[in-house]
Amino acid sequence: MGKAVVKKAKAKLPSDKERIAHWTKEISDTWQGAVESIIATGEQLIEAKEDLKGRKGSWSKLCDDLPFSERKAQMLMKIALSPQLADPKHASLLPPSWYTLYQLTQLDDKSLKQAMAKGTIHPDMERDDVAKLLEKAKPKIDRNAPEAEVVEDDNEDGSEPEVENEDEGEEDKSSKSKDKDP
Repeated sequence: MGKAVVKKAKAKLPSDKERIAHWTKEISDTWQGAVESIIATGEQLIEAKEDLKGRKGSWSKLCDDLPFSERKAQMLMKIALSPQLADPKHASLLPPSWYTLYQLTQLDDKSLKQAMAKGTIHPDMERDDVAKLLEKAKPKIDRNAPEAEVVEDDNEDGSEPEVENEDEGEEDKSSKSKDKDP
């Protein structure tokens, strides 16, 4: 996918100005496209950042010349670094929005894999859908319980994870409500 584009761009470039111009053109040309282009853009940004490493101000100058902000560049790199999102086999399952893809990077790998397998992640997915998915994946912890810990959520039915309190005995845990009011 984007690796071929990145490999071709590794040619030795004589000056910082030429390097920046080269990366600006390469990244700008790749940027506007579907899921594959979003990931390829992130890969190019990673490659450009590595190439410009140690060249004072070059990364900032490159970001100034790109059709998007440095913050967006960071988000695109995070997408490209996600093994699940960057896997070409998954491209047809993913939403073609760079920001929605970025939001999906906030899911842990296990939750991301499960959501892909269940079809919860799909091309028509929007930001609100990801927000709901993130909320569901967020562990529920009773903040008032001393030394509360989250028990892994392996519930196939999608029910909330249990919270265990180390100070309570086994018989006490089963009789107490998980949804106590503070």
